[in-house]
Amino acid sequence: MKWRLATLSLALLTVLLLVTAALRGWLPSFSHQIFDEDFDGSGLELGLYDAASGQRELYLPFFAVKSDSVMMTLTSKVESQFVAKIMLTPQAETRIGMIYSYQPMVLHAVNDRPLVKSIFNFNAHNGVTFNSIEFEGNRMLVMPSGLIINEQH
Repeated sequence: MKWRLATLSLALLTVLLLVTAALRGWLPSFSHQIFDEDFDGSGLELGLYDAASGQRELYLPFFAVKSDSVMMTLTSKVESQFVAKIMLTPQAETRIGMIYSYQPMVLHAVNDRPLVKSIFNFNAHNGVTFNSIEFEGNRMLVMPSGLIINEQH
């Protein structure tokens, strides 16, 4: 009889603590929208480097953020005819961040772009994960691959 009373008391205490933590905002929560609605990526450069071959590719990203997706457009300073469009659609919220499906929509390049093509293929099959963090008052997006995007406007 004592065990039953102790178990019920512990369960009641646990529920009360969880309710209190939720009401005070102490529980972690995830935002469906990792990207700020007014974030467009202006002023960013995206560099891809292959240390083994010494090859590098530099792109200018632009982000069009909607409530249900993010369209990322890449252009190149070097090759004016290069354009790539990638649709990022939220799939799941996890402890490590928001998982997006990564769907290349357009890839137009006159010259061969092996680094960006390999990234496209890998991410299209595996998806991408973004996590939002705040550091010294600046909100940043971080990917497990090491990509860091400062969303400071």
